[in-house]
Amino acid sequence: MGRRSGAACVVRQARRASANPRQSAMPDRPETGRHLWITGPSRAACAAAIAASAPDITADCDRRVRGPYTGAGSLMRALVPRVHEHRPALATRHAIEILAVAPELETLIGPAPQALTSPATGLERTRPPSGHRTRRITRGLVDFLREAAAEALLTIAFSSAEQADAADL
Repeated sequence: MGRRSGAACVVRQARRASANPRQSAMPDRPETGRHLWITGPSRAACAAAIAASAPDITADCDRRVRGPYTGAGSLMRALVPRVHEHRPALATRHAIEILAVAPELETLIGPAPQALTSPATGLERTRPPSGHRTRRITRGLVDFLREAAAEALLTIAFSSAEQADAADL
């Protein structure tokens, strides 16, 4: 949809998860979720449509705000305090992933386990992080979300998704 002033927002049902052949082959995954795409000329124009979906959490994905992991960090900053209140062990178990996207949560969940190379700085560091680190972080965050939502479904709205960094996609 082009950016036109005064244009209304469009709300459309996204393709169902069961359309993915890999997911439909997993019988233990209930068909509980649905995805809505709300698009329009501006965030302000779509505010009413977003509010009508009554999200539990709204996460801003605009990479210009905080760089990579802006959306994931925004989601974790809103969700982790709620989860930590009832299930602190869950947040602690995923501390590495959570703190990678929202380091300010260390005061709540404690420090992440340290690798042998963590105390080394600059030229002392002989082992850079693996290229697969981003994948491990995102998979760990998905595991955290699944476990956090196992007791009650969550409605999450992601705003400015078109401005998200590749790490948030």
